Amino acid sequence: MLEILDLMMRISALKQTARTGWNIKFPPGHAFQSRTIPDAESVADHSWSLAMFAFMVGTKLGLNIEKLVTMALVHDIAECVTTDIVTATMGDEERKRVKIEKRQTEDAVMREIFLPHGKFGERCYALWLEYEDGTSEEARILGQLDKLECAMQAVLYQEQGHISRPPEFLAFTRKHVQHPELLEILAALDARA
Repeated sequence: MLEILDLMMRISALKQTARTGWNIKFPPGHAFQSRTIPDAESVADHSWSLAMFAFMVGTKLGLNIEKLVTMALVHDIAECVTTDIVTATMGDEERKRVKIEKRQTEDAVMREIFLPHGKFGERCYALWLEYEDGTSEEARILGQLDKLECAMQAVLYQEQGHISRPPEFLAFTRKHVQHPELLEILAALDARA
C-alpha cells in the first residue's frame, strides 16, 4: 500500500501545476490576444472537471463510464513533470514539432510514473495511450470533451469578469468537436459567450 501513497504524493503535484493558457501574453498584432486570470485553475482542477464532464456525457451516450472517467483522470498526469505546454497558439510548423517532442517526453514520463506499479500502472499507461491515439470511441469523445471543457472554462472565467477570450477557445474547439450532441453543447457555449 505504501507504493500507492508514493504515487499519490507524486501526482498530487498536478494540484500546483498551472494551466498555462489562462495567463499568457502575446505581442501586438499576434493572432491571439493576451489573457489574464488571477488564480487560474490547475491541471488537477481541469482533470477533475473533465472527469465529471465525461461521466455525465458518457452516461448519456452509453459509453464505458469506468474507462472514460479513468482515462480523463490520467490524461494529463505527465504534466506533473512536464508542466502544461500550450500548442494551440503556435504556428503550424512549430506546433507539429512541439507536439512530436511533447508526445515523446510525455510517453517517457508516463512509463516512468506508472509501469513500476504492475497491472494497475500498465492499465493507466494503456488508457493514456488509447486516449492519445484516439483508438476507441471513449478516447475520441474524451478528446472532444477536453476541448469543450476548456472552452466552457473560458466562458465561466468571462462570466466572472476575467479576460479569458472565449471566442479564441470556441474557434479552436470548433475544429475538434464532431459528435452531434457535443456540437449542441458547443453551440450553447457560443451563444452564452
